[in-house]
Amino acid sequence: LILVIEVVRHKLDEWASGSPFFKTVLELMYRELTTLGMVECVIYLLHKYWADFNLAYEVVFVDIHFMLFYTAVINAVQSSLVRVLTTRLTNKQWTMTEDIDIYHYVAIRKEFDRLEEQFQLDKSIPASVHDSISGNDLFPKNRKNFR
Repeated sequence: LILVIEVVRHKLDEWASGSPFFKTVLELMYRELTTLGMVECVIYLLHKYWADFNLAYEVVFVDIHFMLFYTAVINAVQSSLVRVLTTRLTNKQWTMTEDIDIYHYVAIRKEFDRLEEQFQLDKSIPASVHDSISGNDLFPKNRKNFR
């Protein structure tokens, strides 16, 4: 059992060595396991050498401690999963943004300008909406800066 655990731990260390995030998560898991082992060692010594040690308290303490450990493990797995999925999604969207055709961008920009003029001329829209649209010039009006 110890040999299997060491092989798995070695493989995890190799896998995490390329990523600072996963290396940090793995180090935090090792710390949690170390804390769990030390607490269990103290509980074992109390149980072994203290005649009046209450077994009911030990069982409750061990159950709570392991539940906290499982919570930490699930949190680490979820954090890793969120990081992997968001990185993949972000890279995919960034690649799509970089690959956008300039003519498509110009067409979108012209449509935006047309709609902006339409909304500014439409009197049925409240003045607060007009002010927020015209007050926030998100895109420069000078088209010479576009490539």
